[in-house]
Amino acid sequence: MKINEITKKEWEDAFKNAAKTTAKKTISKADFLKNSTATWVGPESGVWNDVTSFEAQRLEKEGWSERMIWKMTQNIRGTDGNWMQEISDHNAKLKPEGVDPRDGIKTLGDHLDHEELFKAYPHAKDIKVKYWDNKHKPQTTGRYNEYRDEISVGIYGQDANGKTVKRTPSQLISTMAHEWQHGNETLEKWAPGGSSTTDTTKEIAKNLTKAGQPHDAYDTYRSLGGEVNSRSTVDRLDLTPDQRKAQHPTLGRLSKTITIPGHTLPPHITDPNAVSTTTSRDKKFITYTNPDYGRRVVPHPLGKSSSKSSDAFTKVDLGPQKAISVDLTKNSANKTKKPQ
Repeated sequence: MKINEITKKEWEDAFKNAAKTTAKKTISKADFLKNSTATWVGPESGVWNDVTSFEAQRLEKEGWSERMIWKMTQNIRGTDGNWMQEISDHNAKLKPEGVDPRDGIKTLGDHLDHEELFKAYPHAKDIKVKYWDNKHKPQTTGRYNEYRDEISVGIYGQDANGKTVKRTPSQLISTMAHEWQHGNETLEKWAPGGSSTTDTTKEIAKNLTKAGQPHDAYDTYRSLGGEVNSRSTVDRLDLTPDQRKAQHPTLGRLSKTITIPGHTLPPHITDPNAVSTTTSRDKKFITYTNPDYGRRVVPHPLGKSSSKSSDAFTKVDLGPQKAISVDLTKNSANKTKKPQ
């Protein structure tokens, strides 16, 4: 059964990272969780902007940088190469009925006021939601079950001292936001998330380690394309809609690698060290170096070869694309060129 989990450690890592990058501003963890969410939408959403999407694709063909394309169109390629646009979650609010695991399974629409989300994905109102008494496992705060289209939200978490405490409404919304993004990924057929406990995640980790790129199951889970997308708002702290337009998103800044289904790199990625793997169930994945990890972009005086912009950035060109192929079922590894 496919379940996507979000853990306390992820929020701790995200909060620490935001604290380092938020200059001259003191924030609480609750404020961080309240303001750090935004939802990615795709062509299947009711708010998708075809005009800006076509313009983004045109600019890319002309050689404009990702940063300038975002600045002009607010479109960005996701971890799997699919184009995405963004809506804000800053106006999302829990309804006043309260939080009680005894209420059983209700819907996202029963629990949440979020006009922008439900305009984009009307079906999201019907996603099943249940509050989960996770006092025995407070480090796991949320789950999304793709097959049931169901979000489980833990009502307990851990404070800085490791003490189990009830979570605030803003923390609950942040968990919901992370999990409903997984539902959007399913609808849009984007790279999925997952869990560190599945056999697939563990096999990918073994393959990567065998190919000379040590990963454990948790590293691999964090690298899954859907998990990276769902965590990609951690640097977009307390931004207004205008600030979101002006500031280029980073995808998975805390993840060194990104893992997506298939054996083909996304069109915007060039990585000579990409690793292609096949699991025992013949599932194919490719893992590449995350260009946003450690801000793997370099300042460039031009957004495009003839642009006068001074604040544009362009990616580092890593040379010809090729991948290491690893098949766990055959216990073999060999280098192969990526199809051009």
